[in-house]
Amino acid sequence: MSFNFDAQFDELKNEYLHSIVDDLDQIEGSLVKDDFSNEDVKEVFRTIHSLKGGASSHEMTTLGTICHHFEDFISSHLSKSPSESKTIDHALKYVDLLRNIVKDYKDNNQSNFQKYADIMAELRVGDVEKHIEYKGRVLVVEGTTTMANIIKKGLSSTGYDCTLTKNGLAAFNRLVTEKFDVLITSLNIEQLDGISLITAVKSTNNMNANIPTIVISASTNIKDRFPKEFRPSYIIEKNTQLMGNLAGILEKSISGEEDGMINDDTVGPEKILYVEDDPRMQKLFDLAMKKYAHVEVEFASTREEAIRKCKSFKPDILLLDNFLKGCTGQDIFHDVIDLRIPSIFLTASEAAVDVKSLSKHKEYLGIITKPFRPGAIYGQVSRFYKNR
Repeated sequence: MSFNFDAQFDELKNEYLHSIVDDLDQIEGSLVKDDFSNEDVKEVFRTIHSLKGGASSHEMTTLGTICHHFEDFISSHLSKSPSESKTIDHALKYVDLLRNIVKDYKDNNQSNFQKYADIMAELRVGDVEKHIEYKGRVLVVEGTTTMANIIKKGLSSTGYDCTLTKNGLAAFNRLVTEKFDVLITSLNIEQLDGISLITAVKSTNNMNANIPTIVISASTNIKDRFPKEFRPSYIIEKNTQLMGNLAGILEKSISGEEDGMINDDTVGPEKILYVEDDPRMQKLFDLAMKKYAHVEVEFASTREEAIRKCKSFKPDILLLDNFLKGCTGQDIFHDVIDLRIPSIFLTASEAAVDVKSLSKHKEYLGIITKPFRPGAIYGQVSRFYKNR
C-alpha cells in the first residue's frame, strides 16, 4: 500500500489549524491580564512569528499575511505601549481577525481576501497587498531599460517581487546582503558581466549561493562559456516567447518542483538534527523527510536538548531555527562549535542572523529562508551539504 503524502499533509494542516486556537486563547489571556509586560509582548510576538511561518509552509497565504501585519503592529505599537488600553484593544482585534480566518480555513471556505483586507484597513495598518499570491523575490539584472521594465511588469503582475539593476557589481553587492529567491541576468551588463556575476555568487559563501540562476541571451548555445561547476540553472532565449518561458521556469524553480529531486542520494545528509521549538513545524519537516528512506531525523526543542543530541546522535548536519524560546540558534551554534557539525539556519528572521560573524566558521553553511517548502527542503539542505 503506497504512502499518501497529500492526505498526510492535509491531516497536518488540520492539526495545525486546531492548534492555532489554543495559541490565540493564550495570547488573548495574556493581553487582558492586569500586569501585561514587555516580556509578555516578546512572547506574543514569538507566537505570531511561529504562526506566520507555519501558515506559509501550509500555503495559507491570507493567514500568513494577517500574522505579518500583526507582527508589524506588535513591533511598532504594542512593544512601545504595552499597558495602553487602546493598544491592547487593537491587538485583541487582530486576535479576533485570526480566529475568523482560522474558522474559514477549518470550514474549507475559500477565504475572501478582500473582506480581511478591508478589516485590516479599518485597523489602520497601512496599505494591504492586492490579492496576488506572493511567489518570491527576484533580482533582475538587465542593461536595457525597456527589457527590464517588460520583465518587471510581467512578473510583478503574477505575484513576484522584482528588484531591477543594470550593474553587475551592484547586483553582486545586493546578493551578498539581501535574500532573493531567483537571479535573472543578461550577459552584457555593466562592470561585472553575467558570467562573472553568476560565478561570483555561486563560488562565494553568501545567502544566495544556492538560488536558481537564469540567463537571458540571444543565443542558448552559451553554456560552455561558464565554468562547469558554476553554470546557470537555465538559459532562456530572448525572443517573443520570453515571458511565457520565463514564467514557466520561475514556477518550477520557486515552487521547488525540481529542488526536491535528488538524483544521487549519497550527496545528501543521512542524519539531520533540527532544532525547532514549534511541534507543528517538527511534524511538517518529519513528514517531508519520509520520502527519503535513508534519512534519519531527530528534533530538539531546547538549548540543553540540542547540545545533548549533538553529542549522542552525532548528526551529519544541524538545522537551527534562530528564534527560540530562551535562546537563539546562534547561541546553540557556538555551544557546539567544537563538535564541528555543518550547520544551516532555517529561519524567517534573516536580519537577526549575524552572517558576518558566523561566516568566520567553516561549520556555518548558510541560511534557508522560512517558510520552507516540504517538497524542496531536502534538496536545499543537500545542496548546502554537498558544497560544504
